[in-house]
Amino acid sequence: MPPYFTTLGPRPTAPIPTVQQPGAHYPTAQSPTRQGPTGQPLTGPHPAVQPSGQQPPGEPASPTDSVPPGGAPTGPQTPDYRRMSTLSCLLPPWLFGLAAWRYSNQVRERYQAGDAAGARKASRKAKAWAIVGIVVGGLVLLVLLIALSAPQN
Repeated sequence: MPPYFTTLGPRPTAPIPTVQQPGAHYPTAQSPTRQGPTGQPLTGPHPAVQPSGQQPPGEPASPTDSVPPGGAPTGPQTPDYRRMSTLSCLLPPWLFGLAAWRYSNQVRERYQAGDAAGARKASRKAKAWAIVGIVVGGLVLLVLLIALSAPQN
């Protein structure tokens, strides 16, 4: 077993060369080392490589063109109501809290994937389930408190 499995630190990685080594091959979009079906070297960019900012020919522009390459929208983060979902998970009807927690996770996933509308929809559902869980949980705790404080005959 490699030694990094027995330590608690981060897994070591090979250093990434910052300067090109002499004699080493570094593929680029203009790499002439590709060969065609007849064995002759091909020149020019690879057909799958598009220059940055250009749409491939024949493909319509999508509504997510305004999303940067990282995938996340540039606007403010949609609230995920994670703390409220956690609170509702701690109260007696855990089912409501689990639903709220699920939707609060979907908010972050959808936002990072660039789906701002889906993130807003999941945010509304997370908030609604968390509020229902807190209200019902508070009522259950109140009923239990009243039942336990009533005099026993």
